[in-house]
Amino acid sequence: MIPASPAAVSSHPGHPWYGNPKQRYEYDPAKARELLRQAGYDGKDKRAKTSMLISTSGSGQMLPLAMNEFIQENFREVGIDMELVPIEWNVMIQRYFKGFQHPDSAGLGGINISLHFVGAAWGLMRRFHSAYAPPKSTNIMPYNNPEVDRLLEAAEAPLNLESVTNCWRKCMRIIVEDAPWVFIVHDLNPRAMNTKVKGFVQAQSWFQDFDSGVGRKIAIGGKDAPRSPEECRAYRSQYFMLWL
Repeated sequence: MIPASPAAVSSHPGHPWYGNPKQRYEYDPAKARELLRQAGYDGKDKRAKTSMLISTSGSGQMLPLAMNEFIQENFREVGIDMELVPIEWNVMIQRYFKGFQHPDSAGLGGINISLHFVGAAWGLMRRFHSAYAPPKSTNIMPYNNPEVDRLLEAAEAPLNLESVTNCWRKCMRIIVEDAPWVFIVHDLNPRAMNTKVKGFVQAQSWFQDFDSGVGRKIAIGGKDAPRSPEECRAYRSQYFMLWL
């Protein structure tokens, strides 16, 4: 069992920026075959062909090879032959930063990569605003929608929280409709915690802030000890080093 939930957008259901998009891309092989037929592909004599850059491990991915092979098989069944192009994780990151306009990746059909959604700047602005194409940032397609640009810029203006949240939600809905990305799953990111650790509440994120221990007691090894800011920063640094 893979600890994951289906993804419709960058954020998960229940998140303030989720947006509840009306457009959904459900598992529907019959509809997929019909859309391909309309595009001129009969799934037999004429099949669609594409390629996907993937890595087989790295950066806390779940089961990347098995999951990509599952998607590949789904595509094959409806008439799309997708070649998987596996490379090492750090090499893929460098290709990702260059974007699809770079000669190294110009022949690819896509890249399947695991990305965090820390905040709006990382999750939306840098990935979907037309001014943030490589080498400036990571709008790698590049995606260009003037309305999304306007909403992203408006959300950075000194508005109230409700107005900003509405901008993000509208962006999410438009991005899903335009489909520059195909959202697959949200990693539920289970962690094994030593039973000696008490009082630590994990955030719904890849990243954990150990400053949450400041001013209260976290029991480690059977001993209750208040954590100073310096101690918490040390713990946090050790955690982040695991991801570098």
